[in-house]
Amino acid sequence: MLPALAAALLVAAAAAGVPLARATRDMVEVTNGEETYRYERGLAPDDAGAIAAYLRHLGESRPEIVRVPGRTGTFLAADFCGATGESLGRCLLLLQAQPAGVRELSRTRGAGEAYGLRPVVFAGGGRIVVLAELATEYSRGVRVYEIAGAPIRELGTIDAGVPGELGETDPTPFASVRLERGELAVRFDRDLVIGTGKQGAPVARKPVVFRQRDGEFVLDAPEKARRGR
Repeated sequence: MLPALAAALLVAAAAAGVPLARATRDMVEVTNGEETYRYERGLAPDDAGAIAAYLRHLGESRPEIVRVPGRTGTFLAADFCGATGESLGRCLLLLQAQPAGVRELSRTRGAGEAYGLRPVVFAGGGRIVVLAELATEYSRGVRVYEIAGAPIRELGTIDAGVPGELGETDPTPFASVRLERGELAVRFDRDLVIGTGKQGAPVARKPVVFRQRDGEFVLDAPEKARRGR
């Protein structure tokens, strides 16, 4: 009986999944003349200033800087890529602060026309996952990334946002992340428009869950998303 019960408990635990804790805190804004950047509360101002100065030397810069949990001296910044074509717009940069200066470890492809890319980091179960909201005049959903060693891997996109009078707004304040059988499940405790910027797009009732399947994030129980705006 006991081995069978233990096995059943392990199966149940695997099905329930491992929650990833939201690691990113509120942001602090710094404005000094034409220089503007935001950094995570609790991050040393000198570290934030050093990262901002490094990015400013790369070109046009208005970064958002957050910590990478469990990796002292390593930071994630969202800033302009300073290039064209596929690299246009903002990207995420993984940076390491060293006594000799800041070193870039990796960066993602650009976010195209989106002029906002706001990262929120979740950590747990040996994984570091980033939900980064894309923004123009309205939210364009979320890109999901994973920090695995030096590379930042893009896992997929969730094209959904919170209903608003002037278009969709950022869904990440209502997000939680779980690891279920090695795949990610992203849950939003808010009604979401499925398909940002589309007239008459359906609205899914909360909680709204997207599950990682075959290189993309798929809406769980899509029959819930039937009511148009």
